[in-house]
Amino acid sequence: MTPPATVLLVFGRGVTAGDGGYRLTAESVARTEAAVAYVHAHAEAFRRTPGARVVFTGGWPHGPAGEPAPPPGFREAELMRALAREAGLDAYARSAAETHSRTTVQNLAHTVQDGLLGTTEFTARRPLGLVSHPWHLPRVRLLAARV
Repeated sequence: MTPPATVLLVFGRGVTAGDGGYRLTAESVARTEAAVAYVHAHAEAFRRTPGARVVFTGGWPHGPAGEPAPPPGFREAELMRALAREAGLDAYARSAAETHSRTTVQNLAHTVQDGLLGTTEFTARRPLGLVSHPWHLPRVRLLAARV
């Protein structure tokens, strides 16, 4: 039996501007809620594992070319992290936000370059959890193996 992943990498699916602010797409909300539900389901593992964390990724992926990115605090990963924290994530795990990316490849590269996954070496006994939609996971797995 594979132990639960206690380091999660949550991929965003967009943020939109309008009505005087920024908001997550329904897909980004669903991914955030799935991550929080997973952490709650494995709360004891998250509490007892040093380095347990949830990393949210995404900057301004669907912003029109040439448009300025949202101000700090309103980028995709920051909005996802805030939603997770409102749902009580902090009681079980640390969280971080990678906010400079526009693509899945950049999500992974910036997360690694910025040290957001910590020093954990991921193995079958210590897996990295990838949170996305089923149609996106094959791409994420392929790219994560390379990064």
